[in-house]
Amino acid sequence: MNRKLLLLSFVAIVASVSVYAYRNRDIPFTSEGWKSDFSQRPRMVSDLVSNRMLDGVSRAHVERMLGVPSNGPDSIIAGRYVYWAGTDGVIDDMWLEVTFVEDRVADVRHVPD
Repeated sequence: MNRKLLLLSFVAIVASVSVYAYRNRDIPFTSEGWKSDFSQRPRMVSDLVSNRMLDGVSRAHVERMLGVPSNGPDSIIAGRYVYWAGTDGVIDDMWLEVTFVEDRVADVRHVPD
């Protein structure tokens, strides 16, 4: 009986971890998904940053891709565009910060609060 209970517990743990990993896997960035479904942003931000999709592009291009930061979770702070990009899974929010120099992207960072 103890072996069956141990095996059942092991299977339940493996299944739970597998479902969690599947539901939280990275997905390709899409402009439509980023702008329309905030819950997808945490899964898209890695693709956006690691593939350097914003490097050197114009402010207008960023606005077409990500939207113009406005009231709500996204904002403009000291000329930087700051987009909400999920949580760290514990307590802090994560943000995508886009810095411009002469209306071109100079830096992109995925940072915590």
